[in-house]
Amino acid sequence: MRSHSVAHVVGMACLLLLVTSIHAKEKVLAKIDRIDPRELKVGGFVLDKDQDVAIEAVGFRARGGRAGWRGGDAWILDAQSREEIWSLQDAESERRSRYLSDYSDVVKLNKGTYEVYYATYPHSGSDGSFFSWSSDDRREFDYEDYEDASRDFEIIVRGEGKALSERDIAKFHKELTKGALLSVTGLGKNHYQKTGLSLERPLDLQVYAIGELRKDEFYDCSWIIDANTREKVWEFNYWDSDPAGGARKNRVFKDTISLPAGEYAMFCVSDDSHYFDGWNSQPPYDPYFWGITIQTADASMGKYAKVHEYEDMPAKNVIVELTGLGDNEYRSAGFSIARDTKVRIYAIGEGQRREMSDYSRIVDADNREVVWEMKARRTEHAGGATKNRAFDDVIELEKGNYVVYAVTDDSHSYRAWNASPPHDQEHWGITVLAEGDGMKHVSTYDEKTDTAVLIRLTGVGNNADKTERFTLKRTRDVSIYALGEGSRGRMYDYPWIESAETGKVVWEMSHRMTDHAGGAKKNRVFDDTIRLDAGEYIVRYESDGSHSFGRWNASPPADAFNWGITIRIAGGNK
Repeated sequence: MRSHSVAHVVGMACLLLLVTSIHAKEKVLAKIDRIDPRELKVGGFVLDKDQDVAIEAVGFRARGGRAGWRGGDAWILDAQSREEIWSLQDAESERRSRYLSDYSDVVKLNKGTYEVYYATYPHSGSDGSFFSWSSDDRREFDYEDYEDASRDFEIIVRGEGKALSERDIAKFHKELTKGALLSVTGLGKNHYQKTGLSLERPLDLQVYAIGELRKDEFYDCSWIIDANTREKVWEFNYWDSDPAGGARKNRVFKDTISLPAGEYAMFCVSDDSHYFDGWNSQPPYDPYFWGITIQTADASMGKYAKVHEYEDMPAKNVIVELTGLGDNEYRSAGFSIARDTKVRIYAIGEGQRREMSDYSRIVDADNREVVWEMKARRTEHAGGATKNRAFDDVIELEKGNYVVYAVTDDSHSYRAWNASPPHDQEHWGITVLAEGDGMKHVSTYDEKTDTAVLIRLTGVGNNADKTERFTLKRTRDVSIYALGEGSRGRMYDYPWIESAETGKVVWEMSHRMTDHAGGAKKNRVFDDTIRLDAGEYIVRYESDGSHSFGRWNASPPADAFNWGITIRIAGGNK
């Protein structure tokens, strides 16, 4: 509360006289009372002429070390411009009781329509907690005291005009958005919407967006992409937005953007906390427009813009879909392309700093070369927790056979989130789609039916002793790709090849012939070609009781998917 200097007392007395004089001749335009804790109420009024209006309010009076803390707020919006033109903090205040203050003000308003709000949410605490300060301050405050005090919270506006009900205000909001290209407002919990937008001509678009953003994270927001290139042409982010009132994380974008003629898609999303009708701290000054509204700057140009349904990932174009991955999952699928083809990769996973925990990759099945991998530095924030990462781009693949892998660790996965989930939860994993008419060149590839693959023992776990056999009808060069564990010149997880006829070891994965496989130093890889005579061979792979596929006790190798051994006929089965 402001200090009671002589000037303050005199000023307060004059203000009360002015308010009293308005009382005598004007009626109540808006009154909001009986407000529960964590509640938002709205009223409104219409003024037929410019005039002074009197405002009286009762609010919470903080005590102790957090005198600036507020357990709620009241404000008035210009309903047409959506600008906040008065707040409880603008008014003079007087102590009423231990937990209450009286507020009074007189404001000159122009002819027009206005909305009045009262919200009883905390301003302190990023988690929305009323108790977000020191234990000493807590002794000065009890939630029951706040609950009791809130019964007297109210705001009354007096003047000459017409009162509006909450239903009247809802109708006014509907009229405001009647001419909009699209309006997605009042966003609730876990909203994920995609809308197509076709522009026949270059257009200037007025964008009004309100949502929840932080400097490095976004939760309730929107963006527009070029539907052909996947490039973002506009994004509602922290740096290009302004404070929207209430909690610091409430942000607003209100400006005009210019887009050339073309095909676009608008995405509008919200998470599982702090949303319309589910606020966990003070809502913005314009809560009913939480979301996005877009209209043409020139109303006559609206005929050149069309809104339509948008299918982001058409089923007819899906080559591989490994999604909805839970904890400790490992999946793979193969495909072949008959000619060089552009494909779109849409992948969502978990990563922090430079490392990915839940990720995917695409490998050339013929030579084991990694043609694409989800790396943290090439991803974008996927919404929710910072560690949710997304890759969405188009690459070109040469004619050949490919295997897609997706793997997750033991935490933070689909339906088992340990932090705020990404916006597009259903696609946790990877989806590969053909661009244009590329699907006609695509077919299924299965390593099990690939005659060039002689042996594939992968995904080997702890305490394994696996055996496979293969036969060569003539002397051949074979490619061996093996991953295992080894340190200080000794191998712990490793394979070898024996002659089935003599039992002699013809090849063994020794430490000195391997290279570092990424991750922990003990991850070793052999990737080379050897020559074998015609005959029958036995392949064996043994592992010890720790650090194996899915049971890593240190950082896994870069290609954790293929922990084990794969043997192929070099150059294919020709």
